[in-house]
Amino acid sequence: MISRGRKTLYFGATLLVLCLFVECMSLAAYGIATGRLLSFAEADAERQRVREGDEAGLVENADRGPVSPWQVLHPYLGFVTEPTGFKGGSNGYGFMGKPPPFRIGQRGGGSNRPRRAAVVAIFGGSLASYVTVALDHFIGTELEGKSCFKGRKVRVVNLALPGVKQPQQLMTLEYFLSVGAVIDVVITLDGFNEVVLPIAENKEQGVFPFYPRNWKFFVAGLKDVRLMREIGEVEFWRSQRKHLATLFSGFPLRYSATANTLWFYVDRALGSSISLKMVDLTLSQIEEGPDAGGYMVHGPGRRYKSERENYDDLVAVWSRSMQLMHEASSAAGIASFHFLQPNQRVPGSKIFAEGEREIAIPERHGYDQPTRKGYPLLIEEGKRMRTLGFPFDDLTMVFKDVAEPLYIDGCCHVNARGSELMIREMARIIHERFEQGQQCPAFD
Repeated sequence: MISRGRKTLYFGATLLVLCLFVECMSLAAYGIATGRLLSFAEADAERQRVREGDEAGLVENADRGPVSPWQVLHPYLGFVTEPTGFKGGSNGYGFMGKPPPFRIGQRGGGSNRPRRAAVVAIFGGSLASYVTVALDHFIGTELEGKSCFKGRKVRVVNLALPGVKQPQQLMTLEYFLSVGAVIDVVITLDGFNEVVLPIAENKEQGVFPFYPRNWKFFVAGLKDVRLMREIGEVEFWRSQRKHLATLFSGFPLRYSATANTLWFYVDRALGSSISLKMVDLTLSQIEEGPDAGGYMVHGPGRRYKSERENYDDLVAVWSRSMQLMHEASSAAGIASFHFLQPNQRVPGSKIFAEGEREIAIPERHGYDQPTRKGYPLLIEEGKRMRTLGFPFDDLTMVFKDVAEPLYIDGCCHVNARGSELMIREMARIIHERFEQGQQCPAFD
């Protein structure tokens, strides 16, 4: 007769061997599925991303189509950055970086402006935003110590956002001034979005050209019960996915190859199902008829007799917005400067380095034709505005003698070196304009 102790020992040993066998098979299954060895740390980090909602490769907020998950509606500005949704860097007003100082409860002084500071606010789209956020100290260094900035520390404020276009910059200036923002100098760097996005996006979506980009997707589904029900179904499974990630992150499952492999297969199935459903929702929004959504989606109609008339109207709105920003700034004792941003598609504007042209001007890019057709009109209108006395300067040739690589994509963005060249040229022009008689800020 085998003793009870031996039976228990035999059973335990068999169970241990079985568990080891299952663990080894799970490791093999994981390796076959992923092409790499299982790392408990990497698996735990992946579950952390799922729990935090950072699901790489998924189309976030399917009802909003191409709208980025960090963009949220704003009652006056169209959209801003979600304060907790974009690398943790957005302030309470929805812009990256620190906000400007404010006057609260007073018509005149009494702001929290730093002593002997000059507040420089930069407006525009993604190029202006990225340059400002990455190189705000460099901008301050280039401006300090000369002309109107002598004896003052320059505080650079980012009021630019990726994807905005006039009149959003104008609205942003007026909004911040109305709620008490202290601004001494306004610098606007724009032009690209103004002639490209209304053609490449608004027109294709049947939306008023001067509504914010992707407006259709910002407001889609607000009154569509069927769509909201389908979105709710997606959100339910997303919550279940996060719950599983939390469950398998606990002890002892997080240290088991079998549990990690099981979680991987289940999570991948859930992720694929959610992703497909979100894509279906997006496509259903895109494929809706031209009248779907009504006025809330499309806004007022504006018809053009020709393509040239369309572009002329885009440039006219850009020009009027520039003029209104200058007038609002002058009335508030603010010095303003307006710059037309450079772009790689302007003929003769850049000596392309090896391989740079393929990156900067890819074939069949949706922004190509609007840029080539719109920029000559922007340049001509800028010349006209300058002859009328507006502080406008054209930066399209700022890189014309530069052979090193600067452009990093097929849109309009540049690397750190390109940003520095732009900043130096803008600072040079600003100092020159002040020295030639442009009124210094009131610094009230």
